[in-house]
Amino acid sequence: MSQNTLYEKLAGCNSKELSLGVITGKKDLEDLQPLVNYFTNKDAAVPGGVLYIFPFCEFALKLLAEFTPQVHVFNESCPFLLGALAVRAPGSP
Repeated sequence: MSQNTLYEKLAGCNSKELSLGVITGKKDLEDLQPLVNYFTNKDAAVPGGVLYIFPFCEFALKLLAEFTPQVHVFNESCPFLLGALAVRAPGSP
């Protein structure tokens, strides 16, 4: 799936279908590797949902600007990731 297709898919969600969360590390992004491994290895998301995890990048900034333009927590040196949990709304295909 291309970045544009993924962005369109996520941007088309309403507040009941998409949750964004900032995942923080203590000092470095490497602090978050066990969490990323857990989600990857266990396929541990919500039934009927998909968890996307993004580092600091244009895509993450674009999602934040779309859904939470007042949040400015990312920069190139911060130990943060952006989690985007997309869940199908009840009754959606």
